[in-house]
Amino acid sequence: MKKIIYTVLTCAIALSFTACDDFFGVKPVDEVAADTFLSNEQEINLFARGLIQTYRPDADAIAAGDNGTDLISKRDPSKFWFPNDIYTSADRGAWSYTNVRRANTLIYGMEKAKGKIPEEVYNHYQGVGRFWRAYFHFDKVQVYGDLPWQDKLVDPSDSLMLYAPRDNREFVVNKCIEDLKFAVENCFGDDSYKAQINKWVAAAYLSQIALYEGTLRKYHDVNRSTMTPWTNEYGDWRSLLEISVWASEVIINSGKFKLNGNYAANFVTEKLYSNPEMIWVAEYSTDEANTVTHSLTSDFRGTNTIAPSPTKNYVNQFLKIDGTPMETDKISLLEELAADNGRDPRLNATVNHVGWTYKANNGTTPYKYMPCSLTPTGYNLIKYNIEEENQFNVAKCGNSIPIFRYAEILLNYAEAKAELNGGVLSDADWDLTIGALRKRAGMTGTSRPAKVDPVLYKYYADAYDYEEGDIQGSRAAELKGYLTPDIVEIRRERVCEMGYEGRRYDDLVRWHCLSIVPMRGTNGEGTLGIWVSKEDAKNGFLFNPTFLQGDGDGKYWMYKYDEGTKEYVRVDKKEEATHYAYHGPVTFDGGKEISEFNFKVTTKGGQQSLSLSEGDHGYMIFHYPLEWNSKKYLYPISQNVLTNNPNITQNFGWE
Repeated sequence: MKKIIYTVLTCAIALSFTACDDFFGVKPVDEVAADTFLSNEQEINLFARGLIQTYRPDADAIAAGDNGTDLISKRDPSKFWFPNDIYTSADRGAWSYTNVRRANTLIYGMEKAKGKIPEEVYNHYQGVGRFWRAYFHFDKVQVYGDLPWQDKLVDPSDSLMLYAPRDNREFVVNKCIEDLKFAVENCFGDDSYKAQINKWVAAAYLSQIALYEGTLRKYHDVNRSTMTPWTNEYGDWRSLLEISVWASEVIINSGKFKLNGNYAANFVTEKLYSNPEMIWVAEYSTDEANTVTHSLTSDFRGTNTIAPSPTKNYVNQFLKIDGTPMETDKISLLEELAADNGRDPRLNATVNHVGWTYKANNGTTPYKYMPCSLTPTGYNLIKYNIEEENQFNVAKCGNSIPIFRYAEILLNYAEAKAELNGGVLSDADWDLTIGALRKRAGMTGTSRPAKVDPVLYKYYADAYDYEEGDIQGSRAAELKGYLTPDIVEIRRERVCEMGYEGRRYDDLVRWHCLSIVPMRGTNGEGTLGIWVSKEDAKNGFLFNPTFLQGDGDGKYWMYKYDEGTKEYVRVDKKEEATHYAYHGPVTFDGGKEISEFNFKVTTKGGQQSLSLSEGDHGYMIFHYPLEWNSKKYLYPISQNVLTNNPNITQNFGWE
C-alpha cells in the first residue's frame, strides 16, 4: 500500500512542475494542476509525505559527512583538498532551487484550503512547508554562505527574482530561524505524526543549526563570503546559542524522549521508531512487502575495496572506562581492540574488535576478521552493521538509520550552555548531558574533568596555530583560550557518541578547525592508522585470533595461548597451535608474502601507498597528500550560475 501511495505522490509532484528550468533551477507550477491540487487535507498530506520521500537524508548521505575527515579515511579523498589548488568553480554544479520551490509550493498552494480544514491542521502543514524551506536554504548556506533567499513562488517572467543577488548570510539564517520557530510552535507533536515532519523534528533541526551558526560566528569573526565583519543586525552569536538552548529545552522538557539503554542497539535494527531516543529516522526494511535497503554494511565489509576506515585520531578520542585518557596510543591491535580493553564501550561498538562474530550463511558464527585490502588504516567500522553475511552484499542492509536522536540534543544543549558561560558547564548540566551519555555507554567514570586533557587540547590548539596566517589575523591565542576542560570534553563526546553520523565536517568548520581535515596529524602527507611494533612488523600480529580446527597449513600464523602470561605466543609447529592469526607480518616494498591478511607497505611513501612512520615500525600511514587553504571554509559558486546571473558574486578567494 505504501508503494502505491508514493507512486501516486510522485505523479502528483511531477504534474505540479513543468520541465522548464530557470537560473535558480526552479520549475514553475503547472497552472491547471495548481488550481486543483492542495485544496484539502488529504492532498496536502500527500504532498508533504512526498517531500519526506524525496528529500529525507538517506543512509549514505547521513554517514558521508564524516568520510574523508580526521575520523574516517577513504582511498579516494575529495579533489577539493588536492594539492596545487586544482579545484575551481568549474568543478561545481549549478545550485538548484527546485527543492525550495517545492517547499513554497506547499506553503502557498495550500492557501486554497484555508477555511476548509481546521486552523490547527492548516498551521501544522504551514509549519511543515516552512521546515523544508529552512532546511533547503540552510543546507546551501553551509556550502556557499551568502545566497538568494526565496520565500515566494517565482514567476518565470519576474526578472528581479530570477536575477536576484545574494542575500547576506545573516539575513538568510534569520529567515530560516523564523520558519523553524513557526514550525516548532505550530506543528503537531503527537505520536500519529511520529514518522513525519513534526514539532520535535523542527525543534531538533533548530537546535542543530542555531548551535552551528552561533559557534561559527563566535569562532570566525568575519562572513567568509565577503571576509567582512558580522553586522549582528539580527542578533549576535550569543542570541543564536540561546535559540539552540531554547529549542533543545523544548525536546528535553517534553519528557517524550530518553536515552536508549543500549548504545549499539540504536544502529542495528529495522524498527527504530519504537526506540525512545529517536526523533527522526531514515527507515529501511528487508520485509518482502516493503523492501527498502542500503549499502552501509557492504561498504565496511564486503567486496568494496575503498572501505571507509576509522583512523588512529578517531580511536584515540575514546577514554578509558574510568573516564581518564589513555597514557599512550602505541599499543598493539590485540590490546587496543580487545573485548576487555578497558576503554569506553562505544569504541568496541563502533570499530571491529577481537572476539566479534557474525552469522554466516551456513549457520555458523565465525570470528569477523579485518581484511587488509579493505582498510587503509588497519581499523574496520562495524557501526550500523547487522552482522549477518547475507547483509554484507551491496544494497542488502535493512537497518534503519537515525537522523536526529535525543543524544544529539543533549550534546547541543551542553555545548551551547558552555559556550554561553565562558566554556564552563554547571555540574547539573554536565550530569544531564555528558555524564548521562557516558553512564549510558557503560563508563564507570562520568564526572567532570578537573583539568583539560593535554593531548586533546593540543589536537585542536595545533589547528588554531596552523591557521594563524588566515586572513582573520592572529586569533590563535584567543581561540585556544576557548579550549576549556568542559569544551574539550564536549568535543570528545561528539566524536565518541556520534562518530560516523555525519556531523564531524560541520563541527570542524564551525570550530575554525577545518585544517585538521587535510593535515590529519601527518602535516598533510596522509592518514594515521594502527601502531605496528618492530616485532609485529617482523613476525605478524594478531587481530581476531580464531580457533581453526585442523587448519594451519601456512596461510595463517600459528599461536598458542599461554594461560600463565595471558598472551598469545608464536609457535612453529601446527600441533602446538591453538589459534591462528588473520594478520601476517608486514611485507615491505613488494615482498612475496602478500594476501588479504598482510599489509603491504613501502619505505618510499608514494601516492596511495602504505608506510610505517618509523620505517620498520610505527604508525601505519596511508599516503594521500592534501593541502590546506582557508578559502575552503566555503565552496566556490558554479561558473554556470555566475554566467547566467551577473548579479551573483563569487565567494572570497575563489576565481
